[in-house]
Amino acid sequence: ILITGGTGLIGYALIKYFQENSNANIFQIIRKNDIKDDLNIFKGTEIIHTDLSNPSFIKVLPKNIDIIIHLAQSENYKLFPEYADQVFDINIRSSFNLIEFARINNCKKFFYASSGSVYDNTITNNLPLRENSLLKLNVNDFYTASKIATENIISPYSKYMDILIGRIFFPYGIRQKKSMFIPKIINMVNDSKEININGKDGLIFNPTSVELIAYCIFELLNKDKKGIFNIASPNKISLINFVETIAEVLNKKANINYQNEVNNQNYSVDLKYLYSNINYIKEKGLKYFIKEYKNVFF
Repeated sequence: ILITGGTGLIGYALIKYFQENSNANIFQIIRKNDIKDDLNIFKGTEIIHTDLSNPSFIKVLPKNIDIIIHLAQSENYKLFPEYADQVFDINIRSSFNLIEFARINNCKKFFYASSGSVYDNTITNNLPLRENSLLKLNVNDFYTASKIATENIISPYSKYMDILIGRIFFPYGIRQKKSMFIPKIINMVNDSKEININGKDGLIFNPTSVELIAYCIFELLNKDKKGIFNIASPNKISLINFVETIAEVLNKKANINYQNEVNNQNYSVDLKYLYSNINYIKEKGLKYFIKEYKNVFF
């Protein structure tokens, strides 16, 4: 198995899950400047030092790969247009290079980590979001555009190998960057910063533990599934309920600013297709995670 993005939130958990539940020989693509103090990231895997932003990276890859799991994305994906070229190189160009490498070398399976943000949640009757729900046509952020573009680039290769696209919703885990949505809200409550809530509930979403995401990817690959799958927890929550839960666990008073806007963002997801193909395993849940986060960081 070849994994990109192995030092990231999902990659770290997925490698750990593979090591605990299979005998897979795992190769990781790692940039030299990504080597960190946590050596568990590399334990039991074979490291390939190269950079996905360089098109020649495929020259150093082993050719006897059965499965490619492509999780990597530019860490500067929010910085548009300053880093548009880097986002294009890593999110789109490297995906094309990898899928071509897979075709040429008779790879059996290719997993691509996409995002639930590709769906158009403003269209009437498009919710809850299913695998056949309409995607955004007039995309206003480069990250989402890169995910839609890459899905379209790799899909035709289903003639040559099993293509599996996982549209992942609101991942969280203890190793996640604090600038990401879920840890950001936890820190805002802890620091008594103002949190804007549209309407009475705010955003509706399905926060998903990285452990559940790793399990889902492993099971889909292990059961030889192909096509597009929404990957999320079935436990839907509103932003106001999330904030209230954080405040309860941290014993803090949340600083909430209710706004009158009624066009709330709703990313509730339909998971019937996913859990008709794999069994659902119960998560420890958000409350447990907030307690863990509190013990580690506060």
